[in-house]
Amino acid sequence: MYQSAEAAALYDNEICDAEGRDAPLWSAERACLLRLIRRFFPDHRSAHALDFACGTGRIAALLRPLVGSLTCVDISQAMLDRAHQRVGEAEIICADIVASPQSVPGNKDIITSFRFLLLAEPELRAACIRELGTKLRSERSIMILNTHGNPWSFRGLAMLRDRILRRERRFPSFSLGDMRKLAKACGLRVAGATGLGFVPGVLAKRLPPRVLGVVERALAGLPLLWRLGAIQLVVLRRDDSPA
Repeated sequence: MYQSAEAAALYDNEICDAEGRDAPLWSAERACLLRLIRRFFPDHRSAHALDFACGTGRIAALLRPLVGSLTCVDISQAMLDRAHQRVGEAEIICADIVASPQSVPGNKDIITSFRFLLLAEPELRAACIRELGTKLRSERSIMILNTHGNPWSFRGLAMLRDRILRRERRFPSFSLGDMRKLAKACGLRVAGATGLGFVPGVLAKRLPPRVLGVVERALAGLPLLWRLGAIQLVVLRRDDSPA
């Protein structure tokens, strides 16, 4: 979808605008990601990191000052061109990890992949995560994935409404249970998770951005409540690692 420069610009400036309408939610997601990295890989300053399906570099730009080295991988050169402008010092690779797994370097301490799971077809999703698992350096290494389709969030109400009214399914879903099944099928296990995105879109549009950001960041830090967040961040480790 995003092979052209025009499509990449659309994604960056409208669909995934970290400085515009998406800013309050991004501030909460960024805080969650930083907490997970510091908790599950405390010596991240020396880590070799990989951001898979990096898009235009939102996550990569956050990672770069936190780690020792960073590799950015995407299938779209147009997206990578924008990522390179945003991230700066990083290894940039345009590659299809399924068709050419050797083109993506391994021995990584931290691997991230955001906004990929829900958009990818199940077969492609499993193939990519399985290959990424082989790129983890050791049992201490972590993979952090996100999905923005938690059916146990407010999105579930919209999905239920559509089923009752027999509408075409408009809201794809991916739960924590789905993540556990995927991880197991790929030789991985869930080591931790958190969630955000508690305010439905209709209400979010009515709140001042600063207020929305404060609310989302506060709720994301509460135990158990994170399970009701529309966006889930999950930490995976190799299945042979200690509990």
